[in-house]
Amino acid sequence: MENKFFKIKLDGKSGGVSSLILKNDPEQMNWIKGLGVWGVPKRDCIWWGHLQNMDFLGLEIKNNNAVSRYVYAGLAVTVTRTLTETGLYESYKFKNIDSTDLFFERGQLAIYTTFEDRYDSALWSKTHNCNVHLWCSGENSWIHAIKQGFFSTELGLFLVAGALDCYSVERLAKETSNDRGDFLVHPALFHLHAGEEYEIAWELKAFPEGDFEKNLLRFPHLRKITAKQETVYENESFEWTVTSGEKITSAEAFCNDEKIPSVISGNTLQVSYTPEKEGEYRFRFNVNGSNAYANGFCSAPFDEVVKKRLDFIVSHQQNLDEESPLYGAYLIYDFEENTQYYSSFSPDHNAMRERLAMAMLLCKYLQTHKETAMENSLKLFEEFLLRETYDPDSGRVFSNPGKNPAEEVRLYNIPWIVTFWMEMYKIHLEERYIDYSRRSLKFYYSEGGAHFYPNGCNFPGYLNFLQETGHSDRELEELVQGHIAQMRNNDTNYPKHEVRFEQTIVTPVATMFAAAGLTEDAKLHIRMLDRFHGHQPDYRLCEVPIRHWDGFWFGKRRMLGDTFPHYWSCLSGYAYALYGLCSGDHEYFARAKKNLRNCMCLFRRSGFASCAYIYPRSVALTNEDGSIKEPARCGGFYDPWANDQDWALYFMLRCREIFAEVGLTL
Repeated sequence: MENKFFKIKLDGKSGGVSSLILKNDPEQMNWIKGLGVWGVPKRDCIWWGHLQNMDFLGLEIKNNNAVSRYVYAGLAVTVTRTLTETGLYESYKFKNIDSTDLFFERGQLAIYTTFEDRYDSALWSKTHNCNVHLWCSGENSWIHAIKQGFFSTELGLFLVAGALDCYSVERLAKETSNDRGDFLVHPALFHLHAGEEYEIAWELKAFPEGDFEKNLLRFPHLRKITAKQETVYENESFEWTVTSGEKITSAEAFCNDEKIPSVISGNTLQVSYTPEKEGEYRFRFNVNGSNAYANGFCSAPFDEVVKKRLDFIVSHQQNLDEESPLYGAYLIYDFEENTQYYSSFSPDHNAMRERLAMAMLLCKYLQTHKETAMENSLKLFEEFLLRETYDPDSGRVFSNPGKNPAEEVRLYNIPWIVTFWMEMYKIHLEERYIDYSRRSLKFYYSEGGAHFYPNGCNFPGYLNFLQETGHSDRELEELVQGHIAQMRNNDTNYPKHEVRFEQTIVTPVATMFAAAGLTEDAKLHIRMLDRFHGHQPDYRLCEVPIRHWDGFWFGKRRMLGDTFPHYWSCLSGYAYALYGLCSGDHEYFARAKKNLRNCMCLFRRSGFASCAYIYPRSVALTNEDGSIKEPARCGGFYDPWANDQDWALYFMLRCREIFAEVGLTL
């Protein structure tokens, strides 16, 4: 089957679509390659309680039309595909063929939408993989897929009948952090009388890069929903704009099921609402008879969140056992068991590495506040650091107590300790902190750091700090210049790190170039970074980059799957702020503000913090033959561990300083 946009192959064994290729693509990428097969329906197994393929009855193909039929336990599904002049139209009709009613629980029905969102080398992924932004939210549902590298055409899936509720993921277990998995979209809840049917239908369209919203608004019942901020602080208001492709003749707005004021103006609906307290707020907009939804979050005031979080760290997350080598360390806190946790066997659960964020946040806060308990706590941590995990002679930082020379050097850790000593100098103005930081950065480069892209690094900013404090270092200047030259030489062929390709392999390059004032170089990587970012009307998704494994490595639940948001989202905001500063493009300050604020849901005024929110309805792990390795586990929760999320607050404090340089507030 083909039209002027698509070449499509159907799978005779399953009745689904095995290949969808854009005719204008020189790489002939299959946009829907997965372990599952696109468009195959699944239903919860009556006996075992997990999704399984329905019984396939057959496939009929005639010209550019195809019909696949399925049945299981009283439910028949007829899938009709029509390749039109402008896209692929797919209809899924669910019919009750039993003699009594059929009811379904949330997530019991699903349809494979197997967009190729996986992460090989950057060189391959740019042309053969895509980033996928899903919005399963009732009648106003859509999916936006773009290649991971620059390409002239994008794909959009636009719902035209029925309603979607959420999505789940099936992931190839052996790929861990490098395959986002097969997406399964779930219809909204419905029940069927005997002989009754319900339809889900969508159109898959190709269009020029940047034209997603234009195509969205061509569908009369779909809405573009934007907010000034998806996350507001107490005493601020949510400001939503709902745009229709046609004139709005009737509209109502609701927040948490209570009607709220709204104003119609042509084809837009304006809604302003001031929340009463911290928490999530769900909005429903009924426009011309169709419902659309959005989610906002109200945070306690930022300064209060930071203060309460630091109070909690000092009182609950510092080891105070004088008999332990961990004495003075900041540890994971389990909010279910109300206790600290540590493991020397899992590098993401130890007392250093990403956990340094707690000390970094304290450093930043104490530069502008006088808090005796915090100062004493930080001093105790520094004693732990120097005694157990930092060698002041070489500049090396270790992951575990004891300074074992056989321990592998992790390059991610070293720039963080460089920054930590810089922040300590800003508090105490002691020369030894300058010495420590310089020694560590030289150690980093001696270990091959010029070929590495470390998270959160701003080495040009560090060189400026040395110059401003009268400690310029020509050797370090040359090393950083060589690092920047290496990044420029690599272009967008980003090297593999602990994962093959991700948002935080792009952010270091964008940050380094922007901080060095290399605007055109930075712009290229900012545009690459943009491709990871969602634009759904939800505080967990809008301007939040795709991340999909952090909950497994850093969370108590050890669960793979989309983490929206994850605290390392903030590194996009940091890069955007620096780029806005060097380019003068204030759009990126606005995007940074959204990105950073939308990390605030990971914190509460009580001092609670979570390392990640697992977003999908459920996540299952599969073997290479498609069999289930680990049955689906429910998502939709904040992981109960406070682990390393305080980087988000630390970088928000740094970005607040950047914003202030141009008279803006965060």
